[in-house]
Amino acid sequence: MTEVFQVYLKGLYKDVPTDLYELLGYGLCLGLLLILTKHGLRVGWRNLFVLLLLEYVVLLFATTVFSRNCSEAPRFNFIPFWSYWEITNGRHHLIPEIIMNVIVFVPVGLLLGLAFNKMKWKWVLLFSLLLSASIEILQFVLHRGFSELDDIMHNTLGCLIGFGIYKAIGCIIDSFGQRRSGDGGTGTSSPDGELNGELNGDDRVNDSLSDVTEGQVPRHLENFVLNTNCTNYTNILTKTTKTPYQY
Repeated sequence: MTEVFQVYLKGLYKDVPTDLYELLGYGLCLGLLLILTKHGLRVGWRNLFVLLLLEYVVLLFATTVFSRNCSEAPRFNFIPFWSYWEITNGRHHLIPEIIMNVIVFVPVGLLLGLAFNKMKWKWVLLFSLLLSASIEILQFVLHRGFSELDDIMHNTLGCLIGFGIYKAIGCIIDSFGQRRSGDGGTGTSSPDGELNGELNGDDRVNDSLSDVTEGQVPRHLENFVLNTNCTNYTNILTKTTKTPYQY
């Protein structure tokens, strides 16, 4: 496994032109500058992950297709799970290659989650299938590298693992935030939770919440809402004029 990983890293340095790394570096710096100028880091940080995803995809095509030596005829094997049959026949050197094919696509799934936090599993699956299939098709058409169906399965698995890591980290962060909110009495991390927790922290509002009925908002509660910086508080006025807002 270590030898395969070292060969892959050497390929990144030797086979990929230095100009490509310089171009990717300039593109990253320019993109970061534009993002900070137009949106700011607080709003535009997801655009930064979109840029990183695009650059990583370019690097994938460079290392798996365009840096490979061109052969006289296409080299391919489109039999599903052929590599596993070969492993059972003693070709154990294929195991590290399979693991590497999974690992190189893990960042794709991770960056997809960071760039598009509302993306669902099915779209991640579709994206990884199309990306990996594009690489294998180019390898077959351009006679560069070894095109195989197993690579598509392994690449897709790596992308799903990366997206799963993103989801797992998000769940851990959410649970930790909810635990701190519960201990501190500041509510949950959702917009309604923030409104609930912060309003409950004010005695004036807390005493009058039970008096809020349809079409009736206490005067001091209305002034509190209008004078608060958080825009979520203004929702209480519209909600209480339509239906009772339960806390």
